[in-house]
Amino acid sequence: VSWMSEFGGEAFETTAVPTEDGGGVGISTLVTTRVRAEREAEAQADRLHTLARVFGQRGLSLHDHIEQVLEAGLETLGLDIAIFSRIEGDQYHVEACIAPEAVALAPGDLFPLADTYCSITLEADDVVAIDYMEVSPHRRHPCYEAFGLETYIGAPVLSEGAVIGTLNFCASDPRETPFTESDRDLVRLMVEWLGTTADRQAQSRALAEAVREAEAANRAKSAFLAAMSHEIRTPMNAVIGFGDLLDTTPLTPQQQSYVRTIQNAGDRLLGLIDDILDFSKVEAGHLHIEAMPIETEPLLVNALKEVATQAAKKGLELAYTIGDAVPARLVGDPKRIGQILANLLSNAVKFTETGSVEVHTRSETGGWLA
Repeated sequence: VSWMSEFGGEAFETTAVPTEDGGGVGISTLVTTRVRAEREAEAQADRLHTLARVFGQRGLSLHDHIEQVLEAGLETLGLDIAIFSRIEGDQYHVEACIAPEAVALAPGDLFPLADTYCSITLEADDVVAIDYMEVSPHRRHPCYEAFGLETYIGAPVLSEGAVIGTLNFCASDPRETPFTESDRDLVRLMVEWLGTTADRQAQSRALAEAVREAEAANRAKSAFLAAMSHEIRTPMNAVIGFGDLLDTTPLTPQQQSYVRTIQNAGDRLLGLIDDILDFSKVEAGHLHIEAMPIETEPLLVNALKEVATQAAKKGLELAYTIGDAVPARLVGDPKRIGQILANLLSNAVKFTETGSVEVHTRSETGGWLA
């Protein structure tokens, strides 16, 4: 038969061994180190379970995350007061706290940093744990003289590499058992997680702000392009209109050539305006593609006419072929397809020095036209 017992702060495991005369002998073994290790392992498992529960929650605000951490810390460490502070210069702002009703402490309270235990934490730049303040080197600290807090454990919280505040837990009574390294690791994990959460939410806010600014800039650009289009179209329509009127009057061949040049230039400028507006619509995701019947051959002929003058100046021949399987009528956006053909033909003429530029059409699998 074996049993455990404690005496004088030490743990013993005693085993009763029977003797030949019918009696027995008790053999006790000092197992304090083993018992403490087992208890510490159990406590560490409980801490990890608590952290997993807190860290596993998603969709909470930073304030809600802080509240969860404060509650978990009090539960795990067995203390009375939990505080998350913001440090701004030499001021200590209580951002969130949990405290007994008898303790005059609330979010929004402001203290000089030098009058708080967190001044010790910031100097150490790590976890500071004090089991019994009255017998510690900090017993003359202003915070102890003002509030009489005997137990304290806290650490700085960093966001983007800079200290933004502290997380600390304390109590009015001395701690019965000293803080362990596991307690310190628990607080380190908490402040690291809070710092990472603050980083992530700050990045989310910055991204959302950047998106808002980009959307505002895009709206301003679209408004400018629309206004510019209107301002340019009005005089251009007048120029083209008067050109059309001139074309109906008796003109010499040279004057007719001038009128044609005015009309072609005006049409091209209006086309350029449309291209600019289309580009803006593409960026905003508002470009509308038409689906309407198109005559295949007139589509090609009109596109070739747009580059005819340019090709004639270089002595280039223009030609087109329509495959046997290509239907006479297509369904698509005549304006967009015409723009594509005009751009391709313009580049072809531009980069062809001699010979000809030809357009060949054929029907692809699936009913597409190439």
